[in-house]
Amino acid sequence: MLHRTTRPRLVRTRFALSLAIAGTTAAVAGCPDFDAVSRGGRPCDGGTRCGDICVDVESDPKNCGTCGNACTTGRCGAGLAADMMTRPPDWVFNGMATYDGNTQSAVLIPISTKGPAAGTVVYARPLATDTFDLTFDLTFDFRMGFGGGSRADGMGFMVETAGTNAVGTAGSGLGMIGQGGYGVEFDIFDNAMCGDSSANHVGIDSLVPCAGVQPTSLGVVDLGARVDLGDGQWHAAEVKAFAGKFTVLVDGTTLLVSVPLQGFTPSSPYYFGFSGSVGAGGGYRSEVRKVQLSFAPRCL
Repeated sequence: MLHRTTRPRLVRTRFALSLAIAGTTAAVAGCPDFDAVSRGGRPCDGGTRCGDICVDVESDPKNCGTCGNACTTGRCGAGLAADMMTRPPDWVFNGMATYDGNTQSAVLIPISTKGPAAGTVVYARPLATDTFDLTFDLTFDFRMGFGGGSRADGMGFMVETAGTNAVGTAGSGLGMIGQGGYGVEFDIFDNAMCGDSSANHVGIDSLVPCAGVQPTSLGVVDLGARVDLGDGQWHAAEVKAFAGKFTVLVDGTTLLVSVPLQGFTPSSPYYFGFSGSVGAGGGYRSEVRKVQLSFAPRCL
């Protein structure tokens, strides 16, 4: 049975990050007197009791996730959200990636790009690695082909270990191979190798290179006529991770279920991001928006 994480409460701004900064304790309003509780009075209402105060363990950097778990980073949170209505702070644009205020999206590859070229957008901080088990729920919109061009190559979501400036090999590498970690590819070009099944497929990958030029396939599905990934329209994607396995949905349809991430190491720091690329002949514009990532409270 698939595990679905409960979406946490996010602070809603144009770029939202549910966290508190070091030096403050996120006390919860309406907390009863500690002595009254010890005598059998009512418990914390809407918070967690840590010592003689009530705190929000989803945002308190001194009690992150549990009482006494202090974040050396000074940041505690249970989710990230970047709707891309404005250029998001704390996300790093690399290679050909840019922000487009007209379409309110993070553009990984512009339409006029001469290949080979790649672009990535990466969140600036890795998640804390002490208890990180790669369990999260991610939703986002993606689009390829807006404005026309040649159908190639594709884009993806990645959890990688190379850092905020990671940019992988262009073309069939989708801008993410060789960066350490794992990815979900939305591929619109058939390279006829390393798991490519058509010019319209979704796959779960290891970022270890296959034949030196593509991600290593862990699972793939040919979409056929169900949906055209390169139709120039926005599509909704969801990636659910639980205990080192990925499940992927597009437009509400489950495509890949509980695919194991071979070689996954829970203690490694992982950066979250998106990548896109085109080959020597150029290709489609690729972009993302409405990014929302949910996970158990942890240091950021």
